[in-house]
Amino acid sequence: MRRGRGPPTGYPWGFILVLLLFFGFSHGQRVQDVVIGLSLSMDPRTVPTPYPPTLDPTAVTQRGVLSQRVFNALTFWRERFGNDTYTYIDKNGEETMMKVSWRYLEDHNNVTQMIENYRILSNDTSVTFLLGPIQTDFTLAAMDQWENAGKIMLSTSSASTDIIYRRSYSFSLATPSSRLFFSAIPVWQSDGVKTVAYITETVVVLYSACSEIATGIEPHGLRVIGNYTVTASTVLTPDQTADNLKAIQYMSKLRPDVLIFCTYAPSVVAGLKHAQSIGWTPKAVYTSATLPTLATEPIANFVNAISPWTPTLRLPRDAYYGSPQGFNLTYFRRFNTAPDFYAATGAIAPVVLTTAARDCADRTGDLTQQCLLDSLINVKMETFYGYIGFTLDRLSLHTTFVMQYINGVLYPVYPLAVRGDRTLIFPIPTWAERVYVTNKMFDDSNDIHIAAVALVFLLVSVVLQVLVLVIWRRELFLTFFLVGTALLYLSVFTSMGDPTDSQCITSSWLVHTGFVAIISALTLMAYRAKVITSKNTASALIARSRLLKAYAIMISGVLVLLVLLSAVAPSRAIVIENDPIRPALNHVVCANAIPQLVFYALFVLYKAIITIYACFLAWKIGQVAGHLTRTIFAFTILLFAMFIAELSRIYNQSAPRDTTYV
Repeated sequence: MRRGRGPPTGYPWGFILVLLLFFGFSHGQRVQDVVIGLSLSMDPRTVPTPYPPTLDPTAVTQRGVLSQRVFNALTFWRERFGNDTYTYIDKNGEETMMKVSWRYLEDHNNVTQMIENYRILSNDTSVTFLLGPIQTDFTLAAMDQWENAGKIMLSTSSASTDIIYRRSYSFSLATPSSRLFFSAIPVWQSDGVKTVAYITETVVVLYSACSEIATGIEPHGLRVIGNYTVTASTVLTPDQTADNLKAIQYMSKLRPDVLIFCTYAPSVVAGLKHAQSIGWTPKAVYTSATLPTLATEPIANFVNAISPWTPTLRLPRDAYYGSPQGFNLTYFRRFNTAPDFYAATGAIAPVVLTTAARDCADRTGDLTQQCLLDSLINVKMETFYGYIGFTLDRLSLHTTFVMQYINGVLYPVYPLAVRGDRTLIFPIPTWAERVYVTNKMFDDSNDIHIAAVALVFLLVSVVLQVLVLVIWRRELFLTFFLVGTALLYLSVFTSMGDPTDSQCITSSWLVHTGFVAIISALTLMAYRAKVITSKNTASALIARSRLLKAYAIMISGVLVLLVLLSAVAPSRAIVIENDPIRPALNHVVCANAIPQLVFYALFVLYKAIITIYACFLAWKIGQVAGHLTRTIFAFTILLFAMFIAELSRIYNQSAPRDTTYV
């Protein structure tokens, strides 16, 4: 029987297979782990421990909250990029796969344990980079651990240049204190600012933010003319409140163009309240950081803040998180809270360190500390957080942004490329300009002037009417004339101050009824005088009832129009906003929309017809030479016209009010 062909005999196929498997696994891709280590306080328990006197006790209590933000940001990065790998050729010519990860050690908000954790991480050879402690105070406390071990540390939030100068392995993503206000310098120069003064607190992170202002701004023609240091606290004691008052009193004597607070929010609020109490308003108020609680303080309206980042910035998209708005949206969906500066730097820090590690691997194939140090110094990136880069001295080149609190919302206002549709408000409104005070009767000299003029012309009118009484001996029409004059006089007072809805309606009734009452009485008296001076003496006798009916018809016409106006389109008092940020400059007027204007046109037409007819009668009377009524009536009409013209002129030149009469 013939067998089928099989493998040749005599070959050790099993041995060959084993060799292939061995070499395949032993000479495949190597894995290089890049580990980022840090110490966090995720456990809310606080272990009692003494801490260095330079540490701020308030910052210790805040660290647990900030640790959660950084932890969330690192988790956000890991979920998006934690599985990414990078292949390079190592120094031995072997293909190596790089993976980046992070891990933290719990310190229970214990400063001593935090320092110990960084000692452990700094001496752990499996750890490539360190993310520094949150806030400058803690960074300074633990700095010797990584500096002595020669481990690179990147801080996400420490701004003091003390962590950079005279150090070798410390970096920070935060803008250094000496450059903190660089973004505000062009704003100050364009607005004519010459002098700056600051109030700071006895905390390293706060004191350093302001103490280096002079170094940054004096080369640009600006001067720091004073400073005052108060005790740091998030809850002010009576003594600290009194100390803040002294600081503001000192600043009010210096009168700087710009007042800067390098303090916690309570000192800012207390300082602003003291400034309000003494009536001093700087041209601008700045804080060295964004303080979320200020958004809920109305007195902090228009305060500027120097911010390293905010989700509302208009920055170019990056390849990692997109735009600030995109990062804000995805982060909020993941953690149900909006990201802040700590979240932004926590998310971008692993990206920066990964970029440095890959650059080092491509250049040398070996992740030595010196290689990583050189690569990190040379990092230059445009990110959703802004520009990231470092000087040869390891100072961050990231620039800050000028923000402004407007009605509880923090808006970016400078540089122009990131501000959106908001512009910087400078100078800020004074305390008096921020409050609208209702104008009452006789609040100013205009009101007194108006009342005095009205009274003078009322007296003149009464005198003239007495003369008319002597000549014509008609007490009834004199009474009508006096009533009309009194109505016009009262309308002056209803128009003083800020009108209400009822004042707007009342003023219309008084003005139009009073005018028609006067001019109708004058018209009928002129008509009777014309009849008397007529050659047709037979028609000189006119029954009083006939004149009263004519007068009633004239008055009824204007009353009908007023009733229709009040029922269909009554005037309403509205606030005219002359300046949206300075309510004190606003005023209240009686609104005159299209329906009201139609009625006012009818009033003008009605009064014009009666007045023209009265003037025609006065002219006819004047044709009778030597008649005394010519002079008296013409003078009366002239004074009445002057009365209306004078009131209109004063009203138009005074503070804006509703001049409803014509």
